[in-house]
Amino acid sequence: MNDYKLFIQRLGLIGITNILISISSIILLPVLTKILSVEEYGIWVQITVTVNLIPAISTFGLSEAMLRFLSPLKDKKIIAARVYSIIILSILSSLIVTVLIYLFSPWISLYLFNGESDVLNYFALTIFFACLNYILLNYFRTFNMIKLYSIFNLILTYLTIVLVAYFIFSGMGITGAVFGLLITYILIFLVMLLIVLYQNGIVRPSFIDLVEYLLFGLPTIPGNLSYWAVNSSDRYIISFILGASFVGYYSPGYALGSLLSVMYAPLSFLLPSILPKYYDKNDNYEVKKYVSYSMKYYLLISIPTLFGISILSYNILVILTTPEIATQGYLITPIIALGFLLLGIYVITSQVLLLKKKTKIIGFLWILSSLINIFLNFILIPYFGIAAAATITTLCFVIPLIFCLKEASNFLVLKYQSIAKFIIASVIVSVPIYIINPKGIFEILIIVIFAAIFYLLMLLALKVFKKKEIDFLLTLLKR
Repeated sequence: MNDYKLFIQRLGLIGITNILISISSIILLPVLTKILSVEEYGIWVQITVTVNLIPAISTFGLSEAMLRFLSPLKDKKIIAARVYSIIILSILSSLIVTVLIYLFSPWISLYLFNGESDVLNYFALTIFFACLNYILLNYFRTFNMIKLYSIFNLILTYLTIVLVAYFIFSGMGITGAVFGLLITYILIFLVMLLIVLYQNGIVRPSFIDLVEYLLFGLPTIPGNLSYWAVNSSDRYIISFILGASFVGYYSPGYALGSLLSVMYAPLSFLLPSILPKYYDKNDNYEVKKYVSYSMKYYLLISIPTLFGISILSYNILVILTTPEIATQGYLITPIIALGFLLLGIYVITSQVLLLKKKTKIIGFLWILSSLINIFLNFILIPYFGIAAAATITTLCFVIPLIFCLKEASNFLVLKYQSIAKFIIASVIVSVPIYIINPKGIFEILIIVIFAAIFYLLMLLALKVFKKKEIDFLLTLLKR
């Protein structure tokens, strides 16, 4: 029971953290879209997309290896030696990436930043520190320092908002926005590094097991790169074919639809550190319990969110951006929201493949999806515009999902009747939202609160939850 209680507590902490982080993108959106031009906002989107991509590749999958191999260790000196070896290798790889960016600066500046050389300089340095922060944050995750992990993620997110907004309001435009991002990453890196040094002391790095870590981590790179290609490469292709302005039209609707990632992000964070200890002991009952309960509660929340955010997409975008952007991009939201709902199902079921160490299969599935995604985007975007990009992204999430559902079938118990009840209740709740069509922030919040309460009451009436499930959750909360 203590394991379940700890899981629920950490799930709640990571859930709240991810909600606050997701809200932050909405908070910054009006500053970016109402002060910067649509073209400058499109450049900012491409910068943030790239900053999210490079660390997962340039660190050679060492963050995943750290989580898999270092979390069971107990000897502090061994842990410190191996952590430092990973950090040193990450510094070297990040330095190489930064140098490459400078070497190809004329092309990158012209293609991504409309020739803004100052933007490129700040961007290159931001990439360097982003890679190091990626490793240090995963250090806290590996050793279950969830509070520190959450705190630094929140500071990173909200300090970015403050500094980016400050420099934009100071009249520095897109250059100031990127400079604010750089300052944030430097400050966070210095503080996290000091904590790691304080906790581990000065120990000689040990590179003995790096080959094993790389053999585990490197196969995850194609998967990470391909996942990024499915999830984010459309921004580059839209910019190349239609121009940066259309990236500005596309991204707010995409950002709103991607809020469904809040629902599964805590599970993707916690399940990889919890399931292996049961799986390695052949306790498949507990693995099945965690996977099945995670899926049920994920669908419970994500399905009504999909309906609500789709109906309110135009009204929300008008509040957060401009009528021009809302008109161009509101149809993107429901398509992307559906895609992220499916992606959440994949995230939960893919844990079974990770338990079986089938990282190569995961990589292959995402490579296949990414190739299809890029090919179809180049073919269809010229004819159908940004709506084609959103539809293709959603369709390409289905490819890895189908395989993972098959692999996880022995560890997933979920009745289709429950899913049908989630959908029925969501449709019924959505009708008054559509009829009332709330337009202001206050009106939207009020109707969303009432809709959520009505939805839960309907599920209770439909007997979606068994008494033992309710008692189980109540017991965890009381302990």
